[in-house]
Amino acid sequence: MSINLFLKIVEISEGFSFVISILAFSLFTRRSLETKLVGIFFLLDVLTFIFIHVVPLHGKEINVPQTACGTFQFLVATTLYYVAFNRKYKKPLVIVASLLFVLSISNLLFLQGFDMNSYTNSLTSFIILVYCMVYWYRLMVELPVQQLHRFPMFWFNSAFLIFSAGTLFLYLFAAYLTEVLHNDLLIYWSFHNILSIVQRIVIMIGLWQDLRNIKLGSSLPQVR
Repeated sequence: MSINLFLKIVEISEGFSFVISILAFSLFTRRSLETKLVGIFFLLDVLTFIFIHVVPLHGKEINVPQTACGTFQFLVATTLYYVAFNRKYKKPLVIVASLLFVLSISNLLFLQGFDMNSYTNSLTSFIILVYCMVYWYRLMVELPVQQLHRFPMFWFNSAFLIFSAGTLFLYLFAAYLTEVLHNDLLIYWSFHNILSIVQRIVIMIGLWQDLRNIKLGSSLPQVR
């Protein structure tokens, strides 16, 4: 895996994030809150990418803004699922988000430091995976409809499920595979960014469906 190929994959991924940010905020007043939160989620990704290229970071220092971005993205994702759950489970979601935020700061300052914060990333992926499974359960049991593809959140949830399930393994074992077995880290991070591209493509399907619903003036039932 060459560094040039790796950087090209990263650029494609970030390009999709930029497109998602633009699409999510178009027709702003008519977009659902879920769509706006998705836009904020990927806008944080774009801003972090710009920051890394503007500020002269060296070596492992690049992990600091990425960890900060991941932490704030988790808070946005938690808010997204709070809205998707029809504003239920507020107390447990607040507790989980608060604990993850404290863990992320503690891990950055006292544990893994400038290294890849795999503890925080692994737990974040696992929690979002749980969010996805709970949403699927509520959607299938409490909202038995045939045209699930018309729900933008159906696509958003699918995208987060794909990415979290795929990267959980990466975060758990990347350090061992690279530091103990001396495998090429670029291979694993390329896989990470390929998953992110897939995630963003599925997200854009959801955004297109949201725009289509607005155009048709359709009103979809909500998960209770």
